[in-house]
Amino acid sequence: MGAEIILRANQELLGTYIPNAFIDGVMPKLAPAASVIYVYAASCAQRGFRCGLTEIVKKFGFSPAEAERALVALKKEGFLDFYNDGADEGAAALSAMPSYTSEEIGHYAENSPVVREILKYAESRLGKVLRYTDMKLLVGLLDWLRMEPPLVRRLIDYCAEQGRDNVNYIETVAVDWSKRGIKTAAQADEYIDTFDKTYRAIFKAIGRSGPFAPAEIEYMEKWTKLLPLEIILEACDKTVINCGRPSFAYADKVIETWGRAGVASREDIARLEESFSADKLLKPEKTRKKSKFANFTERKVDYEKIYEEEWEKLSALTKEG
Repeated sequence: MGAEIILRANQELLGTYIPNAFIDGVMPKLAPAASVIYVYAASCAQRGFRCGLTEIVKKFGFSPAEAERALVALKKEGFLDFYNDGADEGAAALSAMPSYTSEEIGHYAENSPVVREILKYAESRLGKVLRYTDMKLLVGLLDWLRMEPPLVRRLIDYCAEQGRDNVNYIETVAVDWSKRGIKTAAQADEYIDTFDKTYRAIFKAIGRSGPFAPAEIEYMEKWTKLLPLEIILEACDKTVINCGRPSFAYADKVIETWGRAGVASREDIARLEESFSADKLLKPEKTRKKSKFANFTERKVDYEKIYEEEWEKLSALTKEG
């Protein structure tokens, strides 16, 4: 007579999600070590941790060769990434959000008050009936990214305030917050304040509009660590005047140089530029006034190159001084 196995577990989202595709299709054909490692890697990934080869060997008593064979097999099946992160061991990580089935979504919605509350809140705040893809994402935020319910509500609020109820947009913001280590609603508010107020002010000053490109966000993050907002906006104004167009690369050169020179106010900028007569060098060359008898083509001037060369000289003198 076979024994009946009864799993006793809290139905709240406190456990580790393992896809049925792995259990049914992959687990039977792998060595036991691979299944153990996958479950452990899943647990680490869903709690925001990483696990390495050395840690796995010590924790489960596998030989390094046995553990590495298991990792390679899991990677081949497409359920795990295994790569060298520059340290003395490889790192294992799940590469994507699990694909929850409609039955699993229904189970969570029926048995978890947390999930039910978030789904109801999302429908109310976003003003729409949630589709399967919406519900799958919200469950994933709680289960896979391990976001606390107050943070998920703040995420929903933010997306609603932006007029963006698209599931791809919500996921993009959620993953970005997770990568930035945002774990509470208070941290999200602080980041939103910086992102919306500071970054949009910079965007406006440099003459850009529309959504931020990833490279532009990287520039702005870098700048806010180097200089006060007032000085960054001054650099953006100078960029537009001298280039006649938005140029993050040009503004970056200005801000880097001002940062090295210890610029902290507009007076510092004026002092540095006056000492070098930089204003004259940075202004476009005046062309002769066109008459009705002549039609001269204006000569192109590489203001970015001029500016870079002059500020290199300025930086050298500043260091000498």
